[in-house]
Amino acid sequence: MVAVLLNGFSVFWYLHLDCLDGKQARRTKSSSPLGQLFYHGVDALSVHLILTVTAATLSIGMSWKAVVGSLGIMIPWQLAHWEEYHTGSWKNS
Repeated sequence: MVAVLLNGFSVFWYLHLDCLDGKQARRTKSSSPLGQLFYHGVDALSVHLILTVTAATLSIGMSWKAVVGSLGIMIPWQLAHWEEYHTGSWKNS
């Protein structure tokens, strides 16, 4: 039970702080290509870790359900960043 609560607490704070730092960088106009590369790199690692920890918390293991769930989240995420790379803009709608 402690692991489930710690996982939920960690994900909650990660998501909130993740949203705040990008907003702050845009507000102060202090964003850079290196900062964006680091930002998306940390997000890529975090998405994988959150999915793995969630599967372990739910006792799913590495079954086909976990693989399909991971791909269902990671493929659209990768496609959105690929589109941003080629178009130069991020569509939030």
